[in-house]
Amino acid sequence: MSCFKIMICLAIVDMSALVINSIITGILAIQGAVWCTYPKFNYIVGMIVLGLWCSSCIIVLILVSNRLLELSEHKLARMFIGNRPFLIMLAPFLYGLYFAVFTNPVGFNSKYYTWLFNPMISEIKTDKYINISHAVNNVAIVAITCILYVWLYLEGFQILVQSAMICSINFVASIIFVVMNIVELPIWIMFVAQKMWQLIHGAPVFIYLTLNRTIRKGFIKLFQEIKKVYHIPHPTTVSPQS
Repeated sequence: MSCFKIMICLAIVDMSALVINSIITGILAIQGAVWCTYPKFNYIVGMIVLGLWCSSCIIVLILVSNRLLELSEHKLARMFIGNRPFLIMLAPFLYGLYFAVFTNPVGFNSKYYTWLFNPMISEIKTDKYINISHAVNNVAIVAITCILYVWLYLEGFQILVQSAMICSINFVASIIFVVMNIVELPIWIMFVAQKMWQLIHGAPVFIYLTLNRTIRKGFIKLFQEIKKVYHIPHPTTVSPQS
């Protein structure tokens, strides 16, 4: 199925993002790092993680569009035949590249335990570092994705529990990240937003394995095949009769 090819690309982006928003973030938080601690590192990593986030938004949008077109048997579903999904993945790659190169990057701030566009630790907000493109992405792209899920429901297609869970986490975290870069929010809300961002990239694999029977069976089958390949039988020895 073409959706699995799209999910492979999404998994690669998710795992790459988790390295930054979980592992690197944890190390920087322990150090109490801010923008000025590692300015070049913050800039480069901030570019990458912003690009990965925006790419994942488009991939999720393509994924739900794929399901809608295939379930409705629309003629546009033909664009996902064969290896075309991998070609379509050029769109989110270029989309993420735009955000990484041409918009303001985020930087880690240990005061709030998250990544912000404003590199200063002052509580005074300024519009100097606001990333309008990021705000549009978080509001528009994520909202469109949720609307498509609602459309699937209204068309009479079954909305899987995992889809609703992933969509809800995406939408809430996206809105909080836009708001907290404009106005001052309590630290606990920003902390929750950071954890939800991590869940966006890390939770789907567990949600799919838990709630999606097809993926779960495929994973178990793959695990069993790998186990057979690496299974080395114990050598048998024959002792001479005395």
